[in-house]
Order: sequence, then structure tokens, then C-alpha cells
Amino acid sequence: MSLAYKITHFKASFPQGFYIERSAAKFDFKLDRYVDFDLNIGWAMKNVNSNLRSAKGNVRRYTKTCQGFVYCGTESCEFYNKQCRPAVSNQALKKQLEKGCELCNRPLLHNNTCTASAEYIFDEDVCTLTHFGTHVHNDFQSKDDGFKETKEDEKRKRMVYITKRLSVQQQKKLDDYLVKHPHITPKAAVVGNNPVTGQVVVLVTGIDPVLGKRDRTEYELKKARIRTGKVAGDLFEEFDRIQHNYPGYIYSASVALDAFIITFRAPEMSSFVDMKLFPVITDVTFKAVKNSGKHKRYLCSSTLYFSSIRRYALVFQAIIGGLSEMYFRQYFLAFFTAYKVDFISEDNFLGMIIDFSAAQRKVFLSAYKMYTYGREDGLKYLKGCYMHWMKSVQLVSSNGNLVRQEDRDDFLRLVYSIRTTENGSVFNSTLDRW
Repeated sequence: MSLAYKITHFKASFPQGFYIERSAAKFDFKLDRYVDFDLNIGWAMKNVNSNLRSAKGNVRRYTKTCQGFVYCGTESCEFYNKQCRPAVSNQALKKQLEKGCELCNRPLLHNNTCTASAEYIFDEDVCTLTHFGTHVHNDFQSKDDGFKETKEDEKRKRMVYITKRLSVQQQKKLDDYLVKHPHITPKAAVVGNNPVTGQVVVLVTGIDPVLGKRDRTEYELKKARIRTGKVAGDLFEEFDRIQHNYPGYIYSASVALDAFIITFRAPEMSSFVDMKLFPVITDVTFKAVKNSGKHKRYLCSSTLYFSSIRRYALVFQAIIGGLSEMYFRQYFLAFFTAYKVDFISEDNFLGMIIDFSAAQRKVFLSAYKMYTYGREDGLKYLKGCYMHWMKSVQLVSSNGNLVRQEDRDDFLRLVYSIRTTENGSVFNSTLDRW
């Protein structure tokens, strides 16, 4: 199916009564039929006849009748007697009725008493739409639909009587929207926020209420990107734009799949950071970066306490392509280099607090050795995270093969003593006891 605008299309949206509109048409002599047309006018219209030939030249006739509406007949259901959009074909309508109400799962009922109809006559380069009759139901595009706001709103959105497809005018509006916001995501378009710029944007539901569903918006945006030639944004152009708008924030970048890491920090932060008084805390956030496909991305962050403002603040971050040693080694090396950490004196850097990940501990020492040209005393700068330490302690103490149940309390007391004592002899004697 072509994603370009259809030659034959109509501005009519849920017309009522007698209505006439004309549009351009194209006849394909090789195929012996009219092509590139969209007969959508909003209502759920069932085909009565299609491509009906006339004795006059290449005149063809299409006739459609309204399918009415479906509704739930269960009085206890919140959807009781609410008119919902029916499927167009008889087979699809049968499945819809059998599937039932999305709120109560009871069978749906079909009201097909609507006698409104539409006729489309193709004659050479013109198609004439003639709409007859008044629909006995509403289009339900108004926001005031009589529903109370509940957690079932998403189900209601899937059932309310709204247009099944975007009209050509709506497609053009969506294309203009995409040109204005080329990097918009379906979620951002629905909630009204551009994740790249952080700016509030106009909701796509203003184009058509059906775009209030994220999956439908994603589908329509894909088609719009093809129509406008914006199938994928220019990665390098976007990267350049970020660096131009935020100079100095991106410190280093490697975009190879097996070595992906982008590090960044506030350029003025170097003037305020003092790592002598407080340790740097580094941790990984697993869901901060939206992932798609098999390649995962994670956000690694380092924070430091600032006594002047009495709170922690970010001093360094990176988007990394994995949790293996290679990525953390790159991270720590970039951190040391960015802040020109001086390890000549032990007083210049209090330490780094990380979790109890073997990969992080090992690569911190490896990065330290590389940065200091061979020094192997990096362990004194490595601090453990209390939360991860206790998690490890609980894991070990609950393993009956390592710690007997009757010895568990003694084990926990010894662990506490090891963690809290500042006396070396006490530390060693505690270890000997176990």
C-alpha cells in the first residue's frame, strides 16, 4: 500500500443528512480500475457494492451503508447502552460481538437500524460523494462522552466511536507536526513533551482523538516519517546540535556497539568539586535509558556531597552499552581524566563508593593502575556500599552450606564487628574466630 496521499479523498468527517463533495480521481487503463483513493468519511460504512461498472465509459460506482453501532447490554456494566464503533465487514463484526465488552467481557449487541448511506461515482478524473440520511448515533469524538474517569479509560478508548483511519487532511497535519518535531516519540506526542528538548509540545490528539493511543500514534508516525522522508533522524546532526546547544557537557563518546559509552558532566563542575572531604558515590540505573532491540543501554552516575548546599549533586554520568568490565573501566578512566584526579597524595581523593559488583571492583583497580602508570594500591580508595554489603551478608548467612542455622546470629554479630571496628587487632581477631 502506498503511503503517499491518496488522489481521491474527502474532507467530510462524519457528515449528516444530504451532503455532496467532489474529489480528483485517477483511472488506470492497464488495471482497468480507479486507483489511489480513500473513501473514508468517519462513519463505519459497510460495502454494498464495489467497482460496479456502468454502461457509460469508465464510470464506476461504490455504495456503502452505515453499520450502526454495537453496545453492551449488561445493566451492571459501566458501558451499558454506550454506543461503540462496529467492525465493517460481517466476519469482523461477528468476531467483535463474540469477543464481547472490554469492560465486563459479556457479549456485545449490534444495532443496525441506521439507514444512512453513501454513494461514490467515479467518472474519468472526478469522483463524486453523495451522502444520504441521518445517522441514528453520534460520532463520539467529543471529550464530554458521559464517562466518569476510571482506571478502565484505556479500554474505553479502544471502543468509543471514533474514526478508524486518518483522513488525508489529518495525515497532512501529522506530517507538519512531524516536520516541526522530527525527534518526537509516540509517548511524547501523546503526553505532550519532547524528550530531546524537554519542551512542551501540542498533543497529537488535537489532530484526531484516535491518536490518544500510543500504539496507534506509533503506527501513524511511522507512516508520516516515510511520507516526509524522515524515516530516521540524522544521528550526527542531532549529536552536533546537542554539543552546540550545550557546549562542554559531553566529555567523550564511543558509539561502536561493542564499546558504547557517552560520558558527560557540567563543564563548570570542576571549579566546585572537592573530593578530599567526601567519597564519590557511583551506581548504575537500569531503566533510565529507553531500550529497544537486543542492545541495552544503562545510565552510570557519580554523585558527591557538597557541604555548602547540604546535599548530593551529580558530578559525572555516562550512558554505557553494558555491565561488563570493559564499560566500567572506560567510565572510571574518563572520570579520573575529566577531573584530573591527583593520587600522588592520599589526601586528594577520599575514595569511591561502589556496589558489590565484582566487575566494578575489579575494573576500578584496573583503571586506577592504568591511570597511575602501574600503581597497585588502589584498594585503599575503594569503598563498599552498605546496602549491597548487607545484601551479600544476608545471602551468605541464609546459605546453610556456609553458615549453619544455629550459628547465624553469631555470624551476623561478627560481621557487624568487622564492619564497625576501627581497631586492626580486633578486626583480625574477629576474622580468626570464624
